[in-house]
Amino acid sequence: MSSAATCDAQVGHSYIGSIRAARQPLCSGDSGGIFLSSVPDHGCRCSSCRAKLTTLERASLRWDYPSPTPTLRATVACTRVPPRPNDWPCTGDCADGLGVLTRSDRGFGLALQASAYGNEACESRVRETTLLVVNARHEYLDNVYHSFEEVFALLETAEALGEDLSAMRLVFANTNKRKRVSRGPLTLFQLHGGAPVGAPPAGARRQMVELFAALLGRESRGLAPISLDAGAAVCFDRLVLPLRACQGSVFSRTWERHDVCAAGNALASDVARAVLGAFGEAADRRNSTRRVTIITRDDTVGPRGRGKGGGGKGGGGGKGRGRGRGRGQKRVLEQPARLAARIALAAPGADVRTVGFASLSFAEQLREVRRTDVLVGSHGAGLTHALFLPPGAALVELTNNKPPVGGRSVNNIYATAAAWTSHPYKAVLGAERPDPDEVGRAVARMLSLRP
Repeated sequence: MSSAATCDAQVGHSYIGSIRAARQPLCSGDSGGIFLSSVPDHGCRCSSCRAKLTTLERASLRWDYPSPTPTLRATVACTRVPPRPNDWPCTGDCADGLGVLTRSDRGFGLALQASAYGNEACESRVRETTLLVVNARHEYLDNVYHSFEEVFALLETAEALGEDLSAMRLVFANTNKRKRVSRGPLTLFQLHGGAPVGAPPAGARRQMVELFAALLGRESRGLAPISLDAGAAVCFDRLVLPLRACQGSVFSRTWERHDVCAAGNALASDVARAVLGAFGEAADRRNSTRRVTIITRDDTVGPRGRGKGGGGKGGGGGKGRGRGRGRGQKRVLEQPARLAARIALAAPGADVRTVGFASLSFAEQLREVRRTDVLVGSHGAGLTHALFLPPGAALVELTNNKPPVGGRSVNNIYATAAAWTSHPYKAVLGAERPDPDEVGRAVARMLSLRP
């Protein structure tokens, strides 16, 4: 198999096709069904190494609260149950489908069950396909790299379902789960066009909420929010538990040393185009003057050396905690003005700018990137923007560990992201104090490659 074919089969559109083809009924009937797609997650080193996409047709969702064990419960009426797959535990007699096919996923805080007795009486019905994320991990809306693991997962889910993500709802449900037990009360945060509804998950960054809202905002504006009062049931024509990071998102593969998509990944390029289109930034915004943009991360530094609420993580500044002592000094570029001056000497005529992404909206970050010929920055989540550079633009990463690094390492992420979207890449040692002359030479070299 050629390298391009391997890339497509493992982390490309053919991989999504295999997820679609793997769809099988866990239970089915005239009134609904539970369908599971489960395929190997190639090269995975996460806790779960299978891509799992669960679709509930004509499902009801109920919040059982208050009760000794508060439960968010999805029920589908089924009369026929095939032999169960190994990764779907079953209680009781699974042959007749009489309300005994049950999955209690403690990690997500959701109980799924099949019932032979029909859908519950519904307070309301939701016609649009709804993506349900229960008890999201804290990085989901907190860090730009991890957010893009989930952006990839959602767009992969939409492709596997044959639907447009912008016409769907995205609902985050938080059951106040502690030590794998839901405590209640239930809170919902909803994105489906227009202003977000409800309280976002703890730690959510405004730029990441902006990103997801834009992706889901083009077709679904004006939909009424879902209300899930205790004891009441809401019915859905299609309720989906989407692919997730380490459960199908191909962007998690950027950690791997052996990149199977060194010549480019069409799926990654399509994801980048979808994001740029959602923000109206698909056009190449560069002019005749070559621009070099240096991400300084100065605006991630709070009064105690910790990231500011503007987005030290989610705002694109990365995971560093600022200029405190010890670990707090990591990956905040020292003397950025001096570095900019050296780059200007090495690349005469270039427009060299220093920018703090954490203080910008996500739309403003994209506008900066789309006008950039070479993006320079210390290793950190903000370099995920390599996905959105214009054609031929390059990334220069300032890092303490040059990729490729053996095994599965965060140090491989941005080199891989650049390769997937066909952008030249160069690593320079020193995330905080790189050699300015070496950076200047690297930038000049990258500028020389642009047609």
